[in-house]
Amino acid sequence: MASSGDRDLVSEMRLMHLVSSMLEKIAQGKDEPEILSAVNALNDRFRSCENILDTLPSGDLTRAEQLDLLKSLHDRLHRTREMVQKYQSLEVFKIVEDDP
Repeated sequence: MASSGDRDLVSEMRLMHLVSSMLEKIAQGKDEPEILSAVNALNDRFRSCENILDTLPSGDLTRAEQLDLLKSLHDRLHRTREMVQKYQSLEVFKIVEDDP
């Protein structure tokens, strides 16, 4: 279930209603200040979306780079788990486990 913060982000990223409003004003032949107001509202929303995207972790990476990073971290986790298992199987740890 999405939290209210998630819903706020989703609504902040919606742009179509601003584009539609701008196009309607152009089609209706509205005054230039009204059209400029709609364009400015859309530009403000673009900047807001950019700011949101810039704050996301790994937002500066492409999808391919993110997948490479994920694979690298997964491989590292796998190696670490193998090493932990290997060290736990050493005699030193077995003796400690057997002590009362």
